[in-house]
Amino acid sequence: MNLRDVVLTVLLTAFLCSPLFLFSKPEGNQIDPRSTGYLPFPGEISCGDAECHNVTPNSGLGGVNISINGQPASEYSYNPGETVPVMVTISEPSPDQIRFGFQMTARTPDGCSQAGTFSIGTDPNIFLLEDAEAMPPCMPELIQFPTHSFAKPRLTGTVPITYEVNWTAPATDIGPIVFAAAGNAANGDNKKTGDNIYTTNATVGPAGGGEPVGGVFNAASFLPMISPGSVVSVFGNFTEQTALAGAIPLPVDLGGFSVTFNGIPGALFGVFDGPFDQSNVQVPWNLDVSSGKIEVKVHWKDDESEVWSDPFEANAALASPGIYMHPPGTTQAIVTNFKQAGDDVISGSWTQPSGSIPGVVTQPAAIGGVATIWCNGLGPVNPVPVTGDLPQPPGTSPITDKIVRVFVGGVEAQVLGAVLQSSSVGLNQINIFIPEGVTPGDAVPIVIEVECPDGTKLRSREDVTIAVSAT
Repeated sequence: MNLRDVVLTVLLTAFLCSPLFLFSKPEGNQIDPRSTGYLPFPGEISCGDAECHNVTPNSGLGGVNISINGQPASEYSYNPGETVPVMVTISEPSPDQIRFGFQMTARTPDGCSQAGTFSIGTDPNIFLLEDAEAMPPCMPELIQFPTHSFAKPRLTGTVPITYEVNWTAPATDIGPIVFAAAGNAANGDNKKTGDNIYTTNATVGPAGGGEPVGGVFNAASFLPMISPGSVVSVFGNFTEQTALAGAIPLPVDLGGFSVTFNGIPGALFGVFDGPFDQSNVQVPWNLDVSSGKIEVKVHWKDDESEVWSDPFEANAALASPGIYMHPPGTTQAIVTNFKQAGDDVISGSWTQPSGSIPGVVTQPAAIGGVATIWCNGLGPVNPVPVTGDLPQPPGTSPITDKIVRVFVGGVEAQVLGAVLQSSSVGLNQINIFIPEGVTPGDAVPIVIEVECPDGTKLRSREDVTIAVSAT
């Protein structure tokens, strides 16, 4: 069952019937395949609907299917330029059907253009029919139809009959491609009646042809920069599931969902379905960021088949400092006070104006007091943990090979320590003295600066603030 007038002149053999014409341009009852569902292209119907075989397609008990590169066509995604085997399989339980044939095509979704190219191996029962005739609105263009030259006989019982050809994908990503195939299970009496015609079609997309990634951002600052070991948020339209990691070490796969960075899987905190999907991920510690760019891909399951996003190029460096903020939509830093002997500081209170955040104890930081900045993206530590796991052995791991500075209200603070926190994956903490010379206020800027070994300086957002009091 094909799509064009096919006029084949193949001689009869001693034991096989003449060719089984499967695809045809619309003759006879002029059925529109877009409404019948037999074939997906405009103006083209199966030969069961035209003059070759007087039968309603897909009315028998058998069927035809297409597999590509060893998997069902509906689960296959093509890589530009690759050559893969394509198999058409005809099944027919009726013992009256004794000879089998096929025809196939691969097109752009409008049916007007060839998609990729077919080639024939050593099977003498297959040849390439090429036809340039076109039905409106298509313009004449050469289209290939792999087809049988002589029908294959039934061998034993109801064993399916298969035909295999090679298909080379287009040299570039052209978007979706529609494969259509027809199979004929004939009774061998050389009449139009008594044969079964089966049709099928499947749309395949390019590898990485899923929804694109919308962005990759530091999960604290939401700046578009990532670094080894940092926690990032990946946005896009790529899933219909919500799942959370249940334990540490964090998994690299959640129900078929994963994120890779230059092919290395990140560790997943969770994935969240919504109007714009989000996944929170720890970037692999062993990621090479020397090029300044990283390819990020999101992988997920769609109807039980694995698909993945187009590659997203993310900015990357040895550090990507970001201070966590709360409430959402504000630039109020999550910085906590540390009580020292003799002072009236509430240990663990957030350094924001008193009473400013419902449900949270808040108290401005005091000049000369100690505060802890909760952040991520300070870069490699020593020893390096396993991605998704806590530092081993337990305890804080210091930032190495970089200089960490903090500025409060533009004044450099004394850094007491910058470490990977021991009880949360990818969480950094920096302990500082609130410096003399800071002008008190309810919204004092606080900025982290990380200087890398090559002299590169990376800074956190300039608009993140804490509250500071004189005493």
